[in-house]
Amino acid sequence: MAWERPQPRDVSDYGNPRDHGAHCDSCPLKDSRFVPALLSKGKPRLIIVGEGPGHNEAVMREPFVGRTGKLLDSTLESVGIQRDEVTLNNSSMCLPETDKDAERSAECCAPRLLKELQGYPADVPIMALGKAASRSVLGVKSILLSRGFIWTARDLANPLKAVDAAIRKAEREKNPKMDRIGDLRLRKKILEGRQAIM
Repeated sequence: MAWERPQPRDVSDYGNPRDHGAHCDSCPLKDSRFVPALLSKGKPRLIIVGEGPGHNEAVMREPFVGRTGKLLDSTLESVGIQRDEVTLNNSSMCLPETDKDAERSAECCAPRLLKELQGYPADVPIMALGKAASRSVLGVKSILLSRGFIWTARDLANPLKAVDAAIRKAEREKNPKMDRIGDLRLRKKILEGRQAIM
């Protein structure tokens, strides 16, 4: 039997990212091929949010299929979790050409990501991989600032309450090297509509 090239995933049932809350009209990648989330089979044991698709992901229209996907599969397997038990998403749905485009596209996709995360089961942990994902999910500038937090869709259903709790935790820790409090207060202002997403 001859080798056949894998076919890209059919994403026609997803529709337009704008219908899911993405601000595509403000995005530098608005005309790009998008890669929607890949849902688990049944209730997910874990939700993983990456930064955005790479070249292979953009071609196949599926998150985590390149080298990062292979690493993810082996890491999950080492802790007894199968890929089909995990929901995979990205902070940005499109492949950026520059870091600046990546940052802006994650900002434009943030409302879409939040809406999708709120639709998952409330008790499933959410793992953000990388700076853009941490910023989109947790509203922090640095991965280090998100240390010590386990977030679930329940937290995102009432993000102001979750951010208030995180601010209290950060104030108790009083770690001068981490500006977690300032980042969380900015996140709260954005959620309350008092600050635009930059």
